[in-house]
Amino acid sequence: MSFANAFSNLFKIQELRKRLAFTLALLAVYRIGVFVTAPGVNRVVMKKAIEASGGFLNLFNLFTGGALEQLSIFALGIMPYVSASIILQLLTVVVPTLNEGAQIGDAINALPFADEVIVADGGSTDDTVAIARARGATVIERAGVTIAAQRNAAIARARNEWVFALDADERITDALWEELREVVAAPAHPVYRVRRMNSFLGRERRRGRWGRDWQVRLFTRERRFVPDRVHERLEPAPDAGSLRASLGHVPYRDLRHHLEKMIVYARWGAEQLHARGRRATLWELAFRPAWRFVRDYVVYASCLDGAYGFLTSALAAYSCFVKYAYLWELGRLRRESTATRPSAPSEVDRRQAAGG
Repeated sequence: MSFANAFSNLFKIQELRKRLAFTLALLAVYRIGVFVTAPGVNRVVMKKAIEASGGFLNLFNLFTGGALEQLSIFALGIMPYVSASIILQLLTVVVPTLNEGAQIGDAINALPFADEVIVADGGSTDDTVAIARARGATVIERAGVTIAAQRNAAIARARNEWVFALDADERITDALWEELREVVAAPAHPVYRVRRMNSFLGRERRRGRWGRDWQVRLFTRERRFVPDRVHERLEPAPDAGSLRASLGHVPYRDLRHHLEKMIVYARWGAEQLHARGRRATLWELAFRPAWRFVRDYVVYASCLDGAYGFLTSALAAYSCFVKYAYLWELGRLRRESTATRPSAPSEVDRRQAAGG
């Protein structure tokens, strides 16, 4: 063996030893609780642990006749998974469900690096709960409550400081996993918003509100969602950060599924408006849906997407019309119940009845 080859092999061994030291140091730091007790990764402590582990490994390799180099080869292969898994031990993912048996299994399987997955079920009649438990998730059953209340119940049970709110029809991309690992390790904001990459009928919707769909989903566990029936949102928080990577979202399996969910959400939206004292007029029934179509098709430039843009704009207008049609129906039912309700007796009637 030439001197050059010997030097090259020695350099490779030193590199392997350093990388194994880094991997084992991460494990050591996690075991002693640095990741648990500190608000972020204590980089000074980590550096010292790595240096100490490197010295120990050098001594250990000397007494084992070089066996450590063989172990290093294995460590190189698992290092990316070990580091990501360790850091995301700080993350709990909460998922609200209602009859999501068709996709809850895939949703949980797509969360390999989350330390804890909590499914808050709203009273499913299919096998959602059974599948979630079989996949290792913690399941909370809260029948008859809002999605926000489901999320809040799950957040209250979280054992980790950081929580990511996910829906069953959303998927965390590889790029987002990597960014979550970095953010949770060294957070700069109390909450983070992420852009949803919405897909419909096999195509991403890039225009209008669908293309600018930012949602606050990563936050510390003391935060709660505002208990609205539709379009629930996290309570306002100052200094929100933005994640670079996107969250995959396929809200509708096909057109039929879209129409079915549209009816449900339109009804919920009408009930929410009715509870706030809103009533549907001719303006809401005729002009709001028309404006919704013009806004999506012309202002948001969905017309550039051809037939696809026309279809999505028409569906948005129809959704608006159904919501205000439901609101008009609720107002009519309220007026009819008020008209048929017997009026309270006047003071004169009460005196006459008492005197008679």
